[in-house]
Amino acid sequence: MRNIYTVGNKKCTVNVTSTITNTLSKSEKFNLVNSNLASRIESQIKNASNAYSIRVAKSQNISYIVSGTTTISGNNNNIMLKIIDVSTGTIVWQRTQNIK
Repeated sequence: MRNIYTVGNKKCTVNVTSTITNTLSKSEKFNLVNSNLASRIESQIKNASNAYSIRVAKSQNISYIVSGTTTISGNNNNIMLKIIDVSTGTIVWQRTQNIK
């Protein structure tokens, strides 16, 4: 996910990626790939289809892909986060949240 940036005094910068990574890591339910591998995979699949992303993840023995986007439209800041099961290609969880 990308960071949320705002204009003026409306919102402060939030590092969404770090927050999610830290939360998942602390849960002890997940083994996260190291940042170097994550960066390489992200660069390979940046503009690729979901099918290609899943093939790359399978080749690295990754079970789930966590991805998302942030958007700013006027006074609305939205975060969309989804988790994809690599073995089936199914979105197992997805949520969009408006941040005030």
